[in-house]
Amino acid sequence: KVTEPLQDEVIKMGVETVEAMKWLSAGLLDDSVDVIYSDGTTETTLFTGTFNDESFSEVSYVSGANLRDWTPARTLNPSGNARIKVVGGLPQTVGIYTGISPRFTLQGVRISQPTTGSQYDIGWTRTINWLNAGFTPAARAKFYLSTDGGSTYGPSMFATDTALNLQTKSWPIPLGTRPT
Repeated sequence: KVTEPLQDEVIKMGVETVEAMKWLSAGLLDDSVDVIYSDGTTETTLFTGTFNDESFSEVSYVSGANLRDWTPARTLNPSGNARIKVVGGLPQTVGIYTGISPRFTLQGVRISQPTTGSQYDIGWTRTINWLNAGFTPAARAKFYLSTDGGSTYGPSMFATDTALNLQTKSWPIPLGTRPT
């Protein structure tokens, strides 16, 4: 049984949350589980074969909590319908155990377009798309361009900030943009 994250809890992308994940297990014959993140559409394995601290082979023992700290990677999709799934067990003996957490919010923003390696022509207009979750409808965003792999950023790419919930913005690439 996955007991945390709690229902409607907000966990921030890129920020360590101590004991973010908790689950109970008893009677499993193996000592490892897989921990998976779901944004409601896509599943991403976070830990493969992570140690199942309180896995007991004797049913008479009461299992304690398995705890994992978690710093959600900024490459995950933020979601207001996020869940953690824990999968363990041995198919040939006791079968597969699956526990799913209550729904929580993974708060953050992830740029979905352009992707790494995209090539854009100076003077053309392209679209920037992003995913976001866990912000108020009035939240606003500013965009900054790095032409050196993220070491430095120039001034804001647009004269005004953008409503975060729009999730898309046209970008006319100025003629003076430094190519990389």
